[in-house]
Amino acid sequence: MTGTDRPLVSVLMPYYNGREFMREAVQSILDQTYENIEIIVVDDASPNSQDAGYIVKLADELGLTLIRHATNKGIGHTMADAAEASHGDFIAELSQDDLYKPEKIERQMDELTKKELDAVYTAGDVLYQDRRELTSRDTAKTKKIIEAGAAAERLKLQNLTCISIQGLLAKRSVFERDIIPIWREYLLDDWPVNIRLFERYKVGFMENPLWTSRAHGKNTSEGIWRWLGPQIEVIARMAPEPLQTEAIGNRLSSMARRLYKQQGDSEDIIRLAFAGLMLTESRQQYTKAKRVLGKIHSGRRKAIADSKAKQLQSILGSAQEENKHPLPTGTDWRNLGKNIADIVRTHKDGRKLHEIGRAFSSLAGNIQAKGGPPSQIIRAALAALMLMNDWHDEIIAVSLLCSVPIEDRNELIRRKKKILRTRSRPTLRSIFGG
Repeated sequence: MTGTDRPLVSVLMPYYNGREFMREAVQSILDQTYENIEIIVVDDASPNSQDAGYIVKLADELGLTLIRHATNKGIGHTMADAAEASHGDFIAELSQDDLYKPEKIERQMDELTKKELDAVYTAGDVLYQDRRELTSRDTAKTKKIIEAGAAAERLKLQNLTCISIQGLLAKRSVFERDIIPIWREYLLDDWPVNIRLFERYKVGFMENPLWTSRAHGKNTSEGIWRWLGPQIEVIARMAPEPLQTEAIGNRLSSMARRLYKQQGDSEDIIRLAFAGLMLTESRQQYTKAKRVLGKIHSGRRKAIADSKAKQLQSILGSAQEENKHPLPTGTDWRNLGKNIADIVRTHKDGRKLHEIGRAFSSLAGNIQAKGGPPSQIIRAALAALMLMNDWHDEIIAVSLLCSVPIEDRNELIRRKKKILRTRSRPTLRSIFGG
């Protein structure tokens, strides 16, 4: 079968101020051993005139299909526009600073055809600017999860490291039915796609790394705050209801760990880790948060812990009473992530966590107004208390907690309070018993 006899594969490339690595990325597609490929590039309104001009010249030189947005639409709409402009029977994606290995598409097409798959992922590795470092990415573990049919449920709690949309090749029908609509609706372009594919389709995974992610300052030091809202949106909308608070707690604890690695000791990290502990009931996630808190200056950690623990003690000593404050109900599971994304974008660092706490307080109020599970009300309100630092707003979360029946709230609050008041790093036994 000659190159033109083989099915056309479209490779979608988003572009935004990315001339530094773009030629190398495109060349990695042109160097594929699979011959029948088209490349669709969408410039999402690059504000830098040199970058905007560069991609026009590159597209003309290399025969790329180029779409240019007049205004910035974001990654989801950019990818959807690229897919709708493509003509391939199969579609893949590559970021402007990543690379394909020469045999990627050919080997994926062979795998997809041989096993009659709808889509196939491949593992990747990492290329640093100053050194090359291959990572296993837990490929064997990922393959085992997929083969056990557990990928969709695992992905609803947290993204699997080895499953990246950069390593995906799928039938056009899969894109048209599910991927493009998700790109139009969600803030993230990868995680919700991964969940949907494993829910609905026959999906394969290749352990050998066939693409390379370039880790550099632009995509490793930024985004911790930026992607919090989009990540929470995926959890809040796609995770099964009893596990939403658990998965969000995991995300906050993970963010605390990443911020600590970036900036060291800070009050924000303490409050994030405490909020994660309020939401989670997992020993594993508790251990991760405990490690971060153990690195924080003990005096700073104790001051915040004592203050928050006093609030919880006052709730434990209160009888159940009707909420005297208007229920904040503007945030629900569906819009929690987008509300947090708006907060991150519009508020300065000193105010972000407090406003995110208000969003969790509003979520707790919404759950209560709809007759939701008391445990979710309690955990969301407790997270709000940990994140907020203004009594005028904290009193609303306290009032919400006091309105929950004592038999539903006190055991959980007492256990969470023990986490805060333990002066040294608390043991799992002291928190969970046994």
